[in-house]
Amino acid sequence: MKKFKAFIALDCKTNNENISIVKKLSSQVFGFKVGYRSFYSKDLDKLLTEIKKSKCFLFLDLKLHDIPNTVTGAIASLSKINPDYLTLHISGGKAMLEESLVAVKKNKLKTKILGVTLLTSLDHKDSKLIFSESGTDLLVNRFAKVANDSKIYGLICSGQDLDNLQKFKKPNKNYSWCKIV
Repeated sequence: MKKFKAFIALDCKTNNENISIVKKLSSQVFGFKVGYRSFYSKDLDKLLTEIKKSKCFLFLDLKLHDIPNTVTGAIASLSKINPDYLTLHISGGKAMLEESLVAVKKNKLKTKILGVTLLTSLDHKDSKLIFSESGTDLLVNRFAKVANDSKIYGLICSGQDLDNLQKFKKPNKNYSWCKIV
């Protein structure tokens, strides 16, 4: 059976429930996304073991955002997990993104860094208040340029932003635009 190229979000109340989903869907999907709720819950090790055993990709949606040294330290601490994908907030800056790539290489990880453009809960008012930008579309474009210049693997963005982002030159043939629907 051909696998559906999608990540299934594992956001159940318990990791035992998440493990059931992995067992049920692993033969049909590309991978599983583990966010805060599941990452910081009881039985994380069991969940990660089940995902690795399933031969599916592990996507850690931790949205790291801090000074470069702290983010690279966090990446080093993920060495035992060695996720296939990891999210960082692009608003952390170009240096943070570039140094995260160095940390991945230094720690011999296979992890691909994905940049989160803008949380979908933020609107034009937030864009103006927080970033002094008149619209979220302009802000997303600025973040996409920073990500593109940093040569991270791809972007996480709203599906509404995808068409607008197609104009950016991808730094390599493996670069991908990811959308959350």
